Amino acid sequence: MSYDHQLAGRVRDLLSGLTGYAERPWSGGLRFLLSRRTCCGVIASDLIVRVADDEYDDALARPHSRPFGVNRAGRRLVAVGPDGWRATRALALWVTRGVEAALAARADEISRAGGVRRAPTVARRGRR
Repeated sequence: MSYDHQLAGRVRDLLSGLTGYAERPWSGGLRFLLSRRTCCGVIASDLIVRVADDEYDDALARPHSRPFGVNRAGRRLVAVGPDGWRATRALALWVTRGVEAALAARADEISRAGGVRRAPTVARRGRR
């Protein structure tokens, strides 16, 4: 399956300046990550957006959106059809929603882990 490369380029333009930005293949499409958390993606002509659990019903009430499913981490995903993302402002609002959900998920993981994760210390040779 192919994906809408023009849509992917528009999403890329919105996200590329953010810290922790990355792209990965995703079920015949492309997903966009922030701090290793999926924020949104493109599959066929649909924009797939991660939403917070408490915003899921509101996201589905928006025109041209429908449930996409639940990803492995239990976060909810919404598929937005082309009429729902075609306008620049609408695309920016959906991508912003995905960014906020991904960053909130990252913050939750850090707080559950007891703070910022640090690399293990390594003993230096030659020092006592």
